[in-house]
Amino acid sequence: FALLLAALSLIRDNIPRLANMIGAISIAAGSILLAEINDKLGAPHAHHAPLLLYPGSALLLATIGSEIPLFICLGLASYYLYLQQRYSWTALTSALLILSRPDGILVPIILMVHYLLTNRGLPGWKPLAIFFIILIPWLIFGLLYFGSPIPATLTVKQHQGMMDINTPYAPGFIRIFQGYSLYGLSPFHLGSAFI
Repeated sequence: FALLLAALSLIRDNIPRLANMIGAISIAAGSILLAEINDKLGAPHAHHAPLLLYPGSALLLATIGSEIPLFICLGLASYYLYLQQRYSWTALTSALLILSRPDGILVPIILMVHYLLTNRGLPGWKPLAIFFIILIPWLIFGLLYFGSPIPATLTVKQHQGMMDINTPYAPGFIRIFQGYSLYGLSPFHLGSAFI
């Protein structure tokens, strides 16, 4: 995300505005991808729901100047392209997903496991080559320049999570889940409404 902002700053030097613009475009694209995924999964009746609900998500809008909207959009693009059996494009968006945030590696792992289980083999050399050609230069650069290909911010965030003012993951998840139940809702019920 920082490299994308740096490149775009050559065209326009207002980086906060660029970050917000990337976030807004990513949110719009993400809602379209969700609608297309609904269609592909056989739920055309739910086509318009993501177009209306996703862009208005308060949690998502709170992250608009960060890499989160782009990260989610790349993850949705990877999933959509995988459903379309466009594996080279899936490899490209999955690699970009990992470059935007290292925890994005979970998406290509899940997609690869699904592919192996359903097809009993690898998707071919081209998607794998695209995936590694994009990632390996960054891994080498990050290792040589920073001493690690994983951003230092990840370590900082882990230490912030251990501070007394923060809630550990499991209790935080339970607290959020209980918040939904106050309104007679469950995140699982909300998710099943779109399937």
